[in-house]
Amino acid sequence: MKDVLIATDVIVGMIIGKESKFYDKIIKKARKGEYRILIEHCSLYWALYSVREGDNINLKRLAELLKYAQILSEELVDPRARESWTPSQEEVEHWRKVALKES
Repeated sequence: MKDVLIATDVIVGMIIGKESKFYDKIIKKARKGEYRILIEHCSLYWALYSVREGDNINLKRLAELLKYAQILSEELVDPRARESWTPSQEEVEHWRKVALKES
């Protein structure tokens, strides 16, 4: 089994992107036990933070992603440090641009 760390833009794409062989391949390989999907806790937050009202959200694909994902927690991070997790507008725009381009 290969560990695959999923980047924030890929998570955004899984949530709001159109159907994509790229995203389907990741989930299919995880389903078959070929991939262990790893998602950093902060990346999941950033991806969800990047969703806008009016986006078409693919809840089924998000559910499948989470079904096979291992969320890497920030156990060593002081919970107060999470207040610094809020991404800039430029970061959000970048993730959305890459995610929607992949679709």
